[in-house]
Amino acid sequence: MTDDLLSLLTPASEFTPSFFIVAVFAVLLIGISKGGFAGSFVVLAVPLLSVFIDPRQAAGILLPLLIVMDFFAVKEYRHDADEIALKSLLIGAVVGITIGGLTFYLMNSDRVRIVVGALSLYFVGHYLYVKFLQKKISVPKKHNYFKGGFMGMAGGFTSFIAHAGSPPFLLYVLPLQLSKRKLLGTSVIFFMAVNLIKLIPYFILGQLAFNNLIISLYLLPLAPIGIRIGVYLQGRIPEKLFYSLCYISLFLVGIKLTYSGLMGSAFS
Repeated sequence: MTDDLLSLLTPASEFTPSFFIVAVFAVLLIGISKGGFAGSFVVLAVPLLSVFIDPRQAAGILLPLLIVMDFFAVKEYRHDADEIALKSLLIGAVVGITIGGLTFYLMNSDRVRIVVGALSLYFVGHYLYVKFLQKKISVPKKHNYFKGGFMGMAGGFTSFIAHAGSPPFLLYVLPLQLSKRKLLGTSVIFFMAVNLIKLIPYFILGQLAFNNLIISLYLLPLAPIGIRIGVYLQGRIPEKLFYSLCYISLFLVGIKLTYSGLMGSAFS
């Protein structure tokens, strides 16, 4: 009986020591990002793990951890969301998640690596564009249900593929120039809802398989630790340095995944 239980709890052979080292870093980075940097770098986690395992499997492992972290964040900011923005964004997100689920079997691991790698490079490019080329917005934009729905759909789709919904979300909410607390509240409630909705297609498509949930369980203690580190580090390390290191990492991983996916597709 004990041997059977141990065999069930033993990670599969593809989960190498190198994978766990990177997984620990990725989960801590997610927690730090959510705890002190508004969750901006959750997008980095799936590309990092995709170097070792199928990106779809990586997304399945991370989803329960993201939901646990979301509960911590929502507890703090649940009264601060912009309800008008949430309404249009969430309607669009449901459509985007549905599209992601319906196209799941059209995407083998190499194609998903190409998509995730291309998204990673796009996010780096968008960051550089906003940082160096875009003029600062001085007048807040008004709510736009069509734009909110479209960005919500894009966010739902990219979140389904690689938990990478923050860039489309931010493209809509940043021009609204919400207060910092209202922006954080809108963000944490939006992604809590999106991640809970994703449980349904992830379960149906097998991304929440037992082996994946075992790895999630092993990594779960890191979730509150990462958030506490993020809260502690906020204001104690230069934000520009943190962002620069994360974007450099995202750029390098994006190149690696895109190259690996293209080579895999070319020779399959």
